[in-house]
Amino acid sequence: MKKRLLMFVCLIMSLGLLGGCTLVRTNPKLDKKKLVKATDDLSKNFFEYDFQSVVDQYKDADTSTLTADQKKALESYKTYAKQQKKYKGFKKKVKSVYTLSGETATVAETIETKSGKKAVFTVNFDESGNPTEYKLEDYQSLKQVMQKAGLNVLMGIGIVFFVLIIIMFVIMAFKPIFASNKIIPAPKKDTANAETKSVSKPAPAAVSSKTEENLTDDLELVAVIAAAIAASEGKTSTDGLYIRSIKRHR
Repeated sequence: MKKRLLMFVCLIMSLGLLGGCTLVRTNPKLDKKKLVKATDDLSKNFFEYDFQSVVDQYKDADTSTLTADQKKALESYKTYAKQQKKYKGFKKKVKSVYTLSGETATVAETIETKSGKKAVFTVNFDESGNPTEYKLEDYQSLKQVMQKAGLNVLMGIGIVFFVLIIIMFVIMAFKPIFASNKIIPAPKKDTANAETKSVSKPAPAAVSSKTEENLTDDLELVAVIAAAIAASEGKTSTDGLYIRSIKRHR
């Protein structure tokens, strides 16, 4: 089972490699040697062409009549003229890097100029192998690239910490406002005293009930005595009889 699985994986990888090779070689017009040779010629012609004379022709001219493409070309010529003054001419080629991207290709040529500085001349080619765009840039060594990347990382970290510090100060500024709006909690009730009071409250009710029972008994006793006195006097009613006090004798 493991052998079959391994064979299947190898087959898939082989098909992928074959497919990748097929995709790379889809356009036979993009010949590496021809494109590199074309880049060599373009880099030499770049330094031989007089871009400054073209810029001087439009120096005092009315550029408002130019089209957008013509204005863009004029700005490019101004940049190229400045680069010619900076590098002072072509000296020799150092190396070429050929890159194929689907139906297009790019050749980046590192050259040494008469000023002693290195530059990178890059040309883009279409599917027919015709140059569509070229540019000249300063050469950057691996050390310079790493230094630039390190500076970008440090700058990003610095910005993050700066924003965090600002947020911290903003929160500290709002802290007094939140403190002034704080709700004061109500004082806690003494539950022990409340329970004691609740327990001691029913006592008066018991006392009052006993008083009512005694009063009822006294009224019944008064009625019985009044009826007895009225009967002894031959009266049929207790009207006119007033009992002031009752004394019990043991």
